[in-house]
Amino acid sequence: MARKATATNQKEAAMPTAINITPTHQDFSNYEEAQARLTEAFEAVCDPSDWRAPIDAVIPPGNSLPLIAEAIIHFTGTVPRFFRVGTTYRVKAAGYREGPCGP
Repeated sequence: MARKATATNQKEAAMPTAINITPTHQDFSNYEEAQARLTEAFEAVCDPSDWRAPIDAVIPPGNSLPLIAEAIIHFTGTVPRFFRVGTTYRVKAAGYREGPCGP
């Protein structure tokens, strides 16, 4: 007899599996260059009206997942989780306010 799916099982089945993305850890010997690259990557996924909010974004094509991971860690102090959604990726993180850097 097959087990009936419960609401919890259905929810778990619908949740995509997280994939591991290692931050770039690039040598940014020039602070201004590093800050500019990290800012650009972070702005691609943060809420433009509240950068301290939790992050839940579909990553625009052409962005570097490792650089986005590094940017989220740099600006929020939280570790992002990445999910493959069809042919694109989604990123989620607690965000600055909910992380160790927040109030």
